[in-house]
Amino acid sequence: MKGFFKVDNAFFDNYAAELGPIGMTVYMCLSRHANNNQCWPSHRLIAKKCGIGKRSVVTYVSELEKLGLISVHRVKNEKGVNEKNMYTLLPYTGSATDALPLVQEIHHGSATDAPRVVQQMHTNKTKFNKTNRTRPRNKFSDDDMKLAKFIFSRILQMNEREKEPDYDKWADTIRVTREKDKRTHKEIQNIFIWANNNSFWKSNIRSPGKLREKMTTLEDQMNTRGKTNGKPNRHNNLQGATGRALNELGGVQNGVYKALDSAKPSLPASELLGGDG
Repeated sequence: MKGFFKVDNAFFDNYAAELGPIGMTVYMCLSRHANNNQCWPSHRLIAKKCGIGKRSVVTYVSELEKLGLISVHRVKNEKGVNEKNMYTLLPYTGSATDALPLVQEIHHGSATDAPRVVQQMHTNKTKFNKTNRTRPRNKFSDDDMKLAKFIFSRILQMNEREKEPDYDKWADTIRVTREKDKRTHKEIQNIFIWANNNSFWKSNIRSPGKLREKMTTLEDQMNTRGKTNGKPNRHNNLQGATGRALNELGGVQNGVYKALDSAKPSLPASELLGGDG
């Protein structure tokens, strides 16, 4: 059978364990159908190709989107009902910043509209290219700039009219966060993604500066909720301990009853039957 498609080695190394076999299979299916990094298979088709249920498809598409690995443009009809999704596989560098996508604007229009993409600055040296000017020794890195653009891409998904920031300033704030606060790109990105998916924090953390200001609080909440998810809480632990104590008490009672039974004198058959003896 001719034909093949490729998945970045770094993607597999960094995300296979986190996504699990089902999440990886859904991503592979999108990669298989992608043309110029875009595809629009239905949930039913993805489920059929992957041998899973439609609910699992919805779950893992959402997870891939949260991780910044894909962008989903949901096309709705005039009644506001979702007709189809168009998926964009976002560029993955495999660098310290992991999955850092193109800055993308989500456009909610008619079924014939296509998502609009905000063009990034090119790396070639032109008079329009502000990112290529000479930087001081301690200026921000390319990965700082990529992370700044990733943060803005997630904010655009909440409000497509959000004003484009001063990327140089944002990138430099990320540099300061790394150098002074001793944070890695991975840590900064993960904490921002958590905040951006949180119903309260996503409307409050809208810049690297605000992210840095609340970094410790966000990390504490993220770690605390991560530890309690899927594990028994204090109330459940108390119930479990009570149940175990009752079971042990029941065992002791059973033992006492057995001891008493064995200590009873055996009676003549006549007495057991109520005879005169």
